[in-house]
Amino acid sequence: MFKGLTILGIFIILLIGIGQIFLPALFANRLTAAMQTRLQTEQVVSDVEQSPAFMMLLGRFDTIDIKAENAALNKVQFDELDLHVNKAQMDLQQILFAQRFSIQNAEEISLKGVLSEQQLAAALSQKENKLQDVKVQVTPDRIHIQGGIPLLGKSISVTVEGRLIMDQNHILFRMEKVDIKNALLGKMGSNLFNDLVLVDLNKLPFDVRLTKVEQEDGKVIITADNHKNE
Repeated sequence: MFKGLTILGIFIILLIGIGQIFLPALFANRLTAAMQTRLQTEQVVSDVEQSPAFMMLLGRFDTIDIKAENAALNKVQFDELDLHVNKAQMDLQQILFAQRFSIQNAEEISLKGVLSEQQLAAALSQKENKLQDVKVQVTPDRIHIQGGIPLLGKSISVTVEGRLIMDQNHILFRMEKVDIKNALLGKMGSNLFNDLVLVDLNKLPFDVRLTKVEQEDGKVIITADNHKNE
């Protein structure tokens, strides 16, 4: 009897030990695959932790960390995206069988994104298709945009200055100054890029609130979070 219990105890310990190694790797791989699809990039690294690990089978995770490069949010390509989640409850059916990242509840979610001048230029060209050959310069005080508007087979030079702002969980480009090198198109200046929506964080598969949009030399940094205990 005692020998049988000892063997059973050893077997249970081995299962727990194997689970501590196998389950984090399994869920990290599934998360990576889900986020590669969601963010349209192969450059994703995921890490999960839970003690004891078998609680992952109930969808519970102490921490989830996801790092991605060249990742798309609302068709805007971010150079870097970092997601950190504490005390999360995930939908196991979605992540294991549908490869979809779905957080049902979390104590804390933090998101950080870095957008370069080149990617901002691509996003502005996509959102505002009247402007071509876009070049962007980002400084802490302003965003300077240089491009052209096609007219009768020619490209009319246009210069726009503005900044990124937050509005109800959206990231907007707000035009503050425009200079169009053509009298016929001069009146278009008041409409070009007027509060252009770049990113809508309400469309993410988890609930976060946009907290900051910072312009630095050569890049834009956005942060968002959701702290349930605050």
